[in-house]
Amino acid sequence: MIVSFSVENWMSFRNRVSFSMIASRERQHGGRVPKIGKYQTRVLPVAAIYGGNASGKTNFFKALSFAKGLVVKGTQPDSLIPIEHFRLDIEKGDQPSRFAFELLVEETIYEFSFAVTRKAVLEEKLVQITSTSEKVLYDRHDGGPNFDESLKNNQFLQFAFQGTRDNQLFLTNSVSQKVDIFKPVYNWFKDTLELVAPDSRFEPFEQFLDEEHPLFATMNEMLPQLDTGITHLGGEGIPFENIPLPEPLKIKLQEDVKEGMTVRLMTEPINERFVVTR
Repeated sequence: MIVSFSVENWMSFRNRVSFSMIASRERQHGGRVPKIGKYQTRVLPVAAIYGGNASGKTNFFKALSFAKGLVVKGTQPDSLIPIEHFRLDIEKGDQPSRFAFELLVEETIYEFSFAVTRKAVLEEKLVQITSTSEKVLYDRHDGGPNFDESLKNNQFLQFAFQGTRDNQLFLTNSVSQKVDIFKPVYNWFKDTLELVAPDSRFEPFEQFLDEEHPLFATMNEMLPQLDTGITHLGGEGIPFENIPLPEPLKIKLQEDVKEGMTVRLMTEPINERFVVTR
């Protein structure tokens, strides 16, 4: 989970701004707040960010999305890093954008931070935090790596760093080179950090359309309680020949969809969704 996140020189954020899930000293309902035992720290199970229009909520979300993309997808050789500097100060265009995470991964807290321009990763650091100390696993600065004493003699790490491009995070390249030491942090970005934007398209949802599926009943019991105006979720069965799709696509579906298979389709521009099952 995210313990804290900071961003600087990104879109509408000129100076460093931080988001923290560390609980305050408020005692009311304290029993509901999880505690990270060995760190003697309480973290919030959920948080909400409120603000008016143009107050930075979307830009904060985009900062998280950018960081995830840079870690998980990386960059292509010779491509620019798609950062968006603070827009109201020309001088900020020549300065790096900075991102810093404190993450709870498998009962261990890590601090992962990096500073990037459009052309290169200028700084990158991964710190393992214990209840009594901090261990800098690696610190990338001025084009070179500084590894913890326990990792300095790891020739494979040195080899992986030498193969890391200027516009690429070492964390990303090390995992692609099958270095497992830092993989828990990479996997957190890849598998745990889920980002759903207002314009995101729904993921597969056919389980909500199948009246035999247990989620069908559960979802339709919950919907009226959410007070969204939506009271029921379901699907309507229609003959395959009545689906408004180009005839060549229909022929291909008939050829490719085998017995027991399901495919999902979305039509443009009205975003109609179809679940085709044979």
